[in-house]
Amino acid sequence: MERRCALGIEELKLLAPYFDLGLGVSEYNRQELEKVGFKKTGVLPIFLDFKDYYLAPEETLKKDLTDGRINILHVGRIAPQKKIEDLIRVFYLFQRRHRPDSRLLLVGTDSGMRNYGRALRNMAEELGLR
Repeated sequence: MERRCALGIEELKLLAPYFDLGLGVSEYNRQELEKVGFKKTGVLPIFLDFKDYYLAPEETLKKDLTDGRINILHVGRIAPQKKIEDLIRVFYLFQRRHRPDSRLLLVGTDSGMRNYGRALRNMAEELGLR
């Protein structure tokens, strides 16, 4: 996998001079395109289907999230480079020292990273977090 990614980056370097514009789905991706030689870059977020945003929230979830507790939310792919274990450790200290009524919500898939996701769940359990 790592080798394939490196090859992809090398191919991008070769292709960059032939394109007037390189678009990434995030600022991070835009900067990566710039690093490999794209002269003009921009951000074009992934298209969102807004019809889902007009759905009524699930009542149980809404009730849980509006119960007065502090909610700390991480949204993103569950992957080692995101260092979510550091977030869990920082949250643990925050909860123990400052706000026992807080909760950490991790929203995202660990697809392709199941062992990492499992390790994070084990870590949270060992720290006494649910």
